[in-house]
Amino acid sequence: MRDVAIPSSGIHPLSLKSLKIEVLNISDTVISSATGFIVVKDGIKYLVSNYHVFSGRNWFEEKCPLGDSKTPCKVRIYIHTSEAPEDQKNMGFEPSTIEHVEDLYASGTERFKYLTEEVEGSVEIVDVACLPLTNPTDFAAISILDMNLLSRTHNDVLCCDAVKICGFPFGIAISDVFPIWKMGIISSEPSMGWRGLSCFVIDARTTSGMSGSPVYHVISRAYQASSSMKILGGPVVDNFVGIYSGRIQLPKEIKQKLSVSDQNIIGDSSVGLGLVWSREYIYKILDFFNYK
Repeated sequence: MRDVAIPSSGIHPLSLKSLKIEVLNISDTVISSATGFIVVKDGIKYLVSNYHVFSGRNWFEEKCPLGDSKTPCKVRIYIHTSEAPEDQKNMGFEPSTIEHVEDLYASGTERFKYLTEEVEGSVEIVDVACLPLTNPTDFAAISILDMNLLSRTHNDVLCCDAVKICGFPFGIAISDVFPIWKMGIISSEPSMGWRGLSCFVIDARTTSGMSGSPVYHVISRAYQASSSMKILGGPVVDNFVGIYSGRIQLPKEIKQKLSVSDQNIIGDSSVGLGLVWSREYIYKILDFFNYK
């Protein structure tokens, strides 16, 4: 990987949080790309992405693997550091990028962890997963995502609020490592969840490769709190609210009623809506590591 020559200023700090991921099979062949970010608990760094990225299975249909040749075995993480060395800070130069490969399994057991929740008598998989990282030296200077970018008491997200998704559509990256930003709006009532789970729907032109992207709630100089009080003042803030999971597929029973031409128009993009999982699942999964 080549060095990336960029200005020492003028880069959005949150662009340093999103990391490009390539998923590898047993032959070290790239089978998909995705996005992830790093969080820390008790001095241990974890890569956060989606269950379906690490497992190769649909979160809503666990018994439906993608096939042996597409079974993930490793992830390759493209790491860029947050700062240049002291002697290079005024030279407009960013340090070299490291390609770090992490095993998803150890002795046949999953190293990543995720959650399940019981909803109306059935067990549902939460499409968020955390993978503990080895070789801390590779990640010594990585930019960590602060899950408390704003006080939780102000973390009121409402339908029709704006969000930003920061990831790698189709694996596209700027200067090999920097993500693409996309805008969207919250299209469902976050407080009501979705399918009985703590997630909400967004309307955004997202694509494959953005699974696992951090999603930020755009809080402007004035925003409406759930208490119906309008909070004024302060700069625009991008508050981390969740993890992008993927686009919602049109239910088969509805798609079957459409004409062939309409089905062809819809294709895989379905209704153009995506799913964002609450950041609270990250806390729960990291706690889960303490008991296993």
